Amino acid sequence: MSRSIEPFHITIGPALNDGGFTVRCVSRSGTSETRLLLPADIEALSMRALRGDSAAAHLDDGAGLGRVLGRALITGATRELLFQSARAAAQASCRLQIQLQLGDPSLTPLPWEWLSIGAERAWIPALRDHFPLVRVARLSAPIMPRPVDGPIGILAIGAATEREQLELLEAALRGPVQAGSIVLRRLVAPTIDDLRAALADDLIHIIHCATPVELDGDATICLVAGERIESDALLECFDQHPDIRLVTITGQSGAIERLDAGPVLLAALTIGLTRPAAISMSGPIPADASARFAGACYAALAEGQPVDLAVTEGRRQLERAQPCWGMVQLRIAADTVALFAIAPSADATTRRSLVVPIIALAIFLGAAIVIWRLLAASITLGPMGAPPFGAGWW
Repeated sequence: MSRSIEPFHITIGPALNDGGFTVRCVSRSGTSETRLLLPADIEALSMRALRGDSAAAHLDDGAGLGRVLGRALITGATRELLFQSARAAAQASCRLQIQLQLGDPSLTPLPWEWLSIGAERAWIPALRDHFPLVRVARLSAPIMPRPVDGPIGILAIGAATEREQLELLEAALRGPVQAGSIVLRRLVAPTIDDLRAALADDLIHIIHCATPVELDGDATICLVAGERIESDALLECFDQHPDIRLVTITGQSGAIERLDAGPVLLAALTIGLTRPAAISMSGPIPADASARFAGACYAALAEGQPVDLAVTEGRRQLERAQPCWGMVQLRIAADTVALFAIAPSADATTRRSLVVPIIALAIFLGAAIVIWRLLAASITLGPMGAPPFGAGWW
């Protein structure tokens, strides 16, 4: 489903002096302003993750947290405008894209993607094509899709401790790789020089980082691969290659039991003038879950799907088998739809080029059969057009 987008923009923050956060919603149907009040334990959870104390940022129940976030955010005028906008989008045959812009850093680590409304039949936008949920970053101008004439190039890098993530990713992408729509290259424990060399050698469109991310006390963010690569050096490396359209940072694999702000904050930094999208995990998830998500998402991107729908499909694949789908975050530059403009393959072009001749041949054969039947009838009918074997012959 690739309908046009109707944005429903939700800006949360800044924080108010007397507690809570401002919430402003804007859509084609109107605007609303409310206040968000989060329970104290949820604010404390987010702050522990933001300080780099992921061991203390314990996550007991992601789905339950999503219900709490839904009740706190989608209320009053926000709820009314959301439902009004959803009806208008449906009538216009559009998808209503829920765009979160978090105006306070303390809100960033929270897994808003788990947000839901209702209990028995919960409305969960992050799993719905009609209501995809994204986080947005404001840039000066929209970033157009990158033309791709050939396969999507993916460079997957991993720490030595995350080899399993890379192996399972390779298995998950085996189909698209064999079909020629994706080319995958793996690097285990690379240094920054290894990364520069790999990007110089191959045409890369997606960077997949299966590596831990560390937050230092001086606010430095480091990707931990073959060495600790500071974010400034990493982004400078990426900036040399404008074909890169997406950076995914899965972080360290593990049980779904805590929040980790490192991958989230680093992914947010990767959004730039030529990189309109970033995917990250709100915390550790099992290696097979990460691979399942990425396999479905990247296959959809290689088919030219919009990035919000590709990520939504990846989450749905997780939801069918794993309870960690809400850990997947997508951040995009405003007005981003597709990352790539995929040129048709040679086989597809050949098939289309054969359509017109085949149709013409079918028309010619059909006309020939009609003429042959008319000629045969003129020979076998009697002078009054009666059948030669009596009326019962028909």
